[in-house]
Amino acid sequence: MVVLESEQLSIIKRIKCYISHKKRKEIRDKNLPLNYHKNTLIKIQELQY
Repeated sequence: MVVLESEQLSIIKRIKCYISHKKRKEIRDKNLPLNYHKNTLIKIQELQY
């Protein structure tokens, strides 16, 4: 029973994660021109480390 509950929880977690990821992606696609420069800067900074 406990295993079943934890499985359900992980499935719910995964679905929530997927939905929030999808929403974030849609927002990002909308703001692409705005965020593109920022993302590029962040990538460059990451490469420097």
